Amino acid sequence: MIATGGQALSEERLRAYFKCSQLFHFGGTSEPDLPNRMAQISVEYYMSSRLRSPHRERAYLISKAILHAAKLCELDTKYLVGQQQKLANQTTLWLDEFLNLFKPEVYHPVTGPLPWRRTVSKTAIDLRISGIFRTVKNQTLHVLSFSPFSDRQSQVNDPVLHLKAEALVDFVKSHSKRPRAMVHMLWVRSNGKLGHDFITSKSLNPQYMDAITRKVQQAERSDYIPLLPCPYQCPYKNKCYPGEQSE
Repeated sequence: MIATGGQALSEERLRAYFKCSQLFHFGGTSEPDLPNRMAQISVEYYMSSRLRSPHRERAYLISKAILHAAKLCELDTKYLVGQQQKLANQTTLWLDEFLNLFKPEVYHPVTGPLPWRRTVSKTAIDLRISGIFRTVKNQTLHVLSFSPFSDRQSQVNDPVLHLKAEALVDFVKSHSKRPRAMVHMLWVRSNGKLGHDFITSKSLNPQYMDAITRKVQQAERSDYIPLLPCPYQCPYKNKCYPGEQSE
């Protein structure tokens, strides 16, 4: 029996093991914060609605997307009215900025949110693709992926990102000049603005993909090694380092 218990790992659980094996061992995850959850839900709802109703007005779909995100995030029961309104307004502006980046005359939606299961070693990984565009001029797939990280070093080394890029390259014919797939990293900046970057299928590093496989194999073998010193404010820190033994 492998340590992952024969169960598929979510993106959050996979990131948790890469962050700290002990965090993974205690059942922890690496979750996005509330502004990023709101943005992700609103984008996915907008993409699905646009595909179902391509002639609906943009403002109408944005409004519906924000209401849907607020409901799923339980804003009305967990936050004060002022906080709810501030977050809703911020997400509205963020979504509008996102749509200005992916203009409909250039990017055609292919699908909305899409679950994608990959097997790494003996473990299934459940990836979450928020949407896919295809450009008018070429066949490159533009994949939307939300990042819990705000610095580029962490983003471009996110194993989830590389697994998504690798999963989709086989759906487009190889071309000498253009990449077959681009994975767009999206996040909410500290000022509420759109954060955007990307990697392409041409930048996939076979050595790093092998490193991802080895890391998953460590989880399968129950290799849990606490970080010392621990750089995180973690709820499981006392379990990793119980301190002095009581007499």
